[in-house]
Amino acid sequence: MIMKTILVPTDFSEAARNAAIYAAELAKNLEYKLILYHAYHVPVMASTPENAFIIAEPRELDITNKKRIKKEGAFIAKKCDINAECLTSEGFAEDEILALEKELKPDLIIMGMKTIGALDEYILGSIATDIIRKAQTPVIIVPEKARYKKISKIVFATEHRKEDGTIIRGVTKEIAQVFGSKIYVLNVVKENKLAEVGKEFSQERLKQYFEEVEHTHHFLEDNDLIHGLNEFIMVHKISMIVMTPHKHTLLSRIFKEPNTKKMAFHTSIPLLTLPAEI
Repeated sequence: MIMKTILVPTDFSEAARNAAIYAAELAKNLEYKLILYHAYHVPVMASTPENAFIIAEPRELDITNKKRIKKEGAFIAKKCDINAECLTSEGFAEDEILALEKELKPDLIIMGMKTIGALDEYILGSIATDIIRKAQTPVIIVPEKARYKKISKIVFATEHRKEDGTIIRGVTKEIAQVFGSKIYVLNVVKENKLAEVGKEFSQERLKQYFEEVEHTHHFLEDNDLIHGLNEFIMVHKISMIVMTPHKHTLLSRIFKEPNTKKMAFHTSIPLLTLPAEI
């Protein structure tokens, strides 16, 4: 039987290390293989005021980055008691991560998210959202302040779409079964937009997907989406949020709106996104 895998891209930042620790602990519980990966590119540096340039030696960079990823793997092994395969390649992060995904076909990708400043959030956020948008693999985004703990409560935020039944397949179902997680199915609508008959239909349609896991069905009717979802997360002490990244909808609004810093998952709750094709 082929062992399932978690791919963890790292830039050796504190946020990336925190995500690697989270991934390592999750890999142990799910009995998955762990792969640490770093993409680097050859820098071009000006050597004189006369516009002469020195290109760093690719072989030296390759050796340096392989040492760094092995050192990171050793740290994770010591801290989390799990060995990781360590890989590097030359190129831009988004392109290389997606190429490696296509080659290795991991079952899960886990990435870190910085929350220390607007520029860092923009840069790392753009990489994360690009991977979420283009990957064919479920992706977990781990905020820098999030710490690994038992995933006891999962909220599945849905906008009442047919393909949202993908929630309990694959890695999400495994997580729920391994941890005995309770799933809160949360329909997100604007106030007064979903009549009672619509609610009943939505509950019945999604019920078939949740027969094997403990779950409850809820409706979020709040014109302030960020506020409403954040309140639900806090009240129910949610461990993980799950969404399917449709275009121009819930997930894109959360990443693009300027008040995302107020979101609980943006600072401390991991976010699992599922490609609609699964």
